[in-house]
This record gives sequence, C-alpha cells and structure tokens, in this order.
Amino acid sequence: MFTLPKWHATLAMLLAMAAIGNAAAQTRMRLWVIHPDDYPVTIAARSFASEVGKKSGGRIQIDVIGTDVIRDQAEAQKMLKDGKLEMGEFNLAMLSEAVPSMKALNLPFLFSDSKHMFSLLDGEMGRTFEKRLGEVGFVNLGWYDGGSLSPGMLADFITVDLESTRTAGSKAAEVIYTANASDVLTVVVGGRVVVDEGRHAFGPVAPLIREALTMLREAV
Repeated sequence: MFTLPKWHATLAMLLAMAAIGNAAAQTRMRLWVIHPDDYPVTIAARSFASEVGKKSGGRIQIDVIGTDVIRDQAEAQKMLKDGKLEMGEFNLAMLSEAVPSMKALNLPFLFSDSKHMFSLLDGEMGRTFEKRLGEVGFVNLGWYDGGSLSPGMLADFITVDLESTRTAGSKAAEVIYTANASDVLTVVVGGRVVVDEGRHAFGPVAPLIREALTMLREAV
C-alpha cells in the first residue's frame, strides 16, 4: 500500500476495479479524467501518477488520459467494468446509476462547507458508500470537492423569468421542465456575468451564430 499525501483526495471519485491482479516486473495502468489539461483535477491526477511512479520505484506507471481517448463518463465507466480501463474520475450522477443511494449526496445544501463534507466522507458515511461501491466492483480512491455555494465563492448559475407564458405558475422544481432558453435572464460563469437581462456580453447571439457558420462554411 502506498501512502500518498492527503491532498491527492482532490482526485475526486477516482475509482479502480477491485481486482487488478498481481503486478509483473512493471505494471502500466491508465487513469481517465474528464477535465481539460489545466484543470485542477487533471493536474492532481498527473501529480498522483508521478507520485505512484516514485513510490513504486518505477514498477507502476500510470498514464493520464482524457476525452480525446475516451469520449465521456458512460464509455469510461463501461470500459472500467469490462476491465479495459484501470482508473477513472466520475461524478456522483454517474456513480448513482451503480449505487442509487449515492443520489443523496447530490441534495443541495447537504453540507455547510468543504470541511463539513470531508468530515463525513472521510468518516463512517464515506465508508458506507465505499462498501456499496465495492459490492458492484469499484474501489474508491478519493472524494472530489466540486465546490460549494457560499459567500465569496465563484459560482456558475442562471436566473429564469418566472412570468413567461411557459413558466407562469410553475413551482421551483418544475421550472427545469417548463422553461426554455428564451426564459433565461442571467448567466454567471465563474463569477462573471455572461448574460444580463437576456443580453449576451458578446452582443446579439443570432448575428454571432450566422457569422460563425459563414466562417465555417468558407473554411471547408
């Protein structure tokens, strides 16, 4: 067993198939991540791979791969189950298909902050979910902090017009079914306002789309 720095838990819901078998002279494994190269999780994944290589004296090599090799979580999880992939990073929505009780972790405002979350996931609650994952063939290597809704934190969110002909009278839980793109008033990405009162920061959307399509057609 390798003792890795605690912060490698940033590798999120890193899962590996329970049975990898006895190592040969050198074992080479693949670790799939969904995020781009400069994303913190991907950077942590590469650091994890490097640390494993050092701790094993080069006996275990981990190649970090992305969506250019395996396109999405569904494909990656199937390959993991089929033994064609050793490790991967998955969100709770995908894992909930294998362990339905994990849907509870997606409830809003379940945790007050990251410290509260990890105190539970690194404790009895986390061990319970890890046991259930093990029962369907997975080994959890760490929990990923996807951020929190709290003052001072950057956030991605939208606001929706609740007085349109589509949304009028809708309850909060029904808006995702009754609203469409025309009802979106505000879009904030990473704390930056992209759409305000229905107007995109880059200008009118339709002309931008026409211009982009024209450039694309001319290029091909």
